[in-house]
Amino acid sequence: MVKKLISINSILLFVLIVILLVKPNEINEIRSLLGLSPNIKTIIETPWVIITYMFTHLNPFHFLTNMFFLYIFGKIFLKYLSNRKLASNYIMGGISGAIFFLTFNYLNILSIENNPLIGASASILSILTTTITFTPNYSFKIYKNFDFAIKLKFIAIIFILYSILNPILSNNIGGLVAHIGGLFYGILYVFFLKRNINLAYFVEKLFEINFTKNSERKRRKNEDDYDYNTRKKIEEIELNKILEKISYSGYKSLSKKEKIILKKYSQN
Repeated sequence: MVKKLISINSILLFVLIVILLVKPNEINEIRSLLGLSPNIKTIIETPWVIITYMFTHLNPFHFLTNMFFLYIFGKIFLKYLSNRKLASNYIMGGISGAIFFLTFNYLNILSIENNPLIGASASILSILTTTITFTPNYSFKIYKNFDFAIKLKFIAIIFILYSILNPILSNNIGGLVAHIGGLFYGILYVFFLKRNINLAYFVEKLFEINFTKNSERKRRKNEDDYDYNTRKKIEEIELNKILEKISYSGYKSLSKKEKIILKKYSQN
């Protein structure tokens, strides 16, 4: 799923670059067509921008930075949670950023510029905070032969600071507010997930269509509806126990069997 998200962002960037090479004066029209306007009336007329804005980039550096951190944190996210949860987290984090952006503008809490909002930063910050909140002590080695391991939370802090300071220095208050929205959703998502409440339940249901060929959706031979639903409920309870154990004791505390169960679930 990480590769799919990066591919969607990449393809759209490529198309936009080609269009701008042919028609360089169309940049404002493109931003208006795909970006999130701070004007609610405009969004009612172009509702698709709530989704398209989080896949749209016009600055190559902005794009490369976002995709780099999406790859790092997306891969770690999938060690513990499923592809479907990653996709829904990306979408919901982006929507949360949009809600913050529109709310702050509507209430005139901050002076937000009129330029439509674009970029995947809110979505990626949601994935980042979900990963860090879920497994705060995760670390990795740059090279296997090195004893030195880097704590993931330190890399997260660097990206969060960049996501906050960069909009302030460039006077992009709308971007700053959206980034805070993404951060907020990631923390809130894990808070409720640990209490067996899935904030992205309905969004994940929409993504089920894309995963119907996965083993998660395949029924065992001679298994009726009752048996299938019972088995899935038991698996869900078992998984929640593993996730709770990771949250309190870290991934290394898992038994070999628990790691196999977690890996099987994350691949679905």
